[in-house]
Amino acid sequence: MPTDENSSTISLNISKGIISTSSVHPTEISSHASPVSPQPRSAKYINHLFVTENRCRASLFVSTGKERLIHVVHYANKEEDLHTKDSRSDSDDKNYESVVVIFFIHGVGGTVQMWEPQIHYFLSQGYEIIGMDLLGHGQSSKPRDYAAYEFKELASDVEYVFDRFCKRRNVLIGHSYGSSFCTLLSKERRSKVCKTILISGGGPTMLMPDQCSAFCLPLPMFVCIRKSLVKMFQRLAFHEETSESIRQKIKTFEISSFALKAIMQGQNWYDSTEEYHSSLNVPVMLIYGKGDQFVTMDEEVWMKETIFGADLEVIEKAGHMVMLETPSQVNNIIHQFLNRDSSTWSKANNRPVPDESRPDEEPSDERPPARGPTVQSPAMSFLFNSRASLRSANGRSSRMSRSSLRKTML
Repeated sequence: MPTDENSSTISLNISKGIISTSSVHPTEISSHASPVSPQPRSAKYINHLFVTENRCRASLFVSTGKERLIHVVHYANKEEDLHTKDSRSDSDDKNYESVVVIFFIHGVGGTVQMWEPQIHYFLSQGYEIIGMDLLGHGQSSKPRDYAAYEFKELASDVEYVFDRFCKRRNVLIGHSYGSSFCTLLSKERRSKVCKTILISGGGPTMLMPDQCSAFCLPLPMFVCIRKSLVKMFQRLAFHEETSESIRQKIKTFEISSFALKAIMQGQNWYDSTEEYHSSLNVPVMLIYGKGDQFVTMDEEVWMKETIFGADLEVIEKAGHMVMLETPSQVNNIIHQFLNRDSSTWSKANNRPVPDESRPDEEPSDERPPARGPTVQSPAMSFLFNSRASLRSANGRSSRMSRSSLRKTML
């Protein structure tokens, strides 16, 4: 077996029984097969297994319904620990009790690749990793049906994947819109969820689609202004001091215009209230970039006050994409949170890791100043009104903030 991670590795196409060699980084997403190709309904998995020393990854496509193939990536330290079969019972899994599994769920426009800094780190610490591309994203299916992208449908996909790959001890990590699915799992699968980390998640308010934004336009018109919307998001998603090299590491909103419009208009989770969040009984960590232009500090503090015992960590000089802007600090915060008690200690590390980079400065409750040009033309009002819609997706705050519920729309 090769000892260098970047050297040639073994690629095993399990579905076809063909063995070939290829030079693949162990955390690179497989592109050898398309999940949207017609497949028999009985074939739930199309497997690509990449193995190097202490780095094993299985790229799987899981059928959760008609025209719904979800790309799931499973990382483990040993090949025999990977899920490469169509079925599995807990009694057959020798690591069911001992291994902690971390689930990563991205937000609108993201992919599993957004989590690479976290995947590398926590895999090296002895955790198993499950990442997925939500429907319409990455290598998952992209059906042309608006109803397929509603919150309840995406949540059903996430629940299916969680039920299939979870073990006795599981940790959920979600970013932006992905935090909503982590919250739902923490409530509905409470017996299996040990801890939850919500990154740039926003306040505990109902998710509801905006009724007056660019995402409400007919698809042909939306396609025409999509480029401007994406540029606006890319400008606002990062802290103003974040380097251009970091900004270019991830291509935001690389999904079809149809899927983007459908997802933004399918955010209709009306159970996501203060009462719902206050009933969570798992330890929760909130991580927030102080320069976030989509989620305010007030919303994060509101969430902290709503979830009993929740912790809030504020990172200076980071924006909405905090896990990409300051990966080492985010990893350290999460690892310290996991090491608070033995329920989420990894199999490799049976004792806490010392804190290496916790900032001395106390988090500030000051709301970050807004950036960007003022809307001066009615013709551009749809574009900048859509900033509130992006906040709905990325901040889970809906278009109505806590104060605006009593006053007026943003």
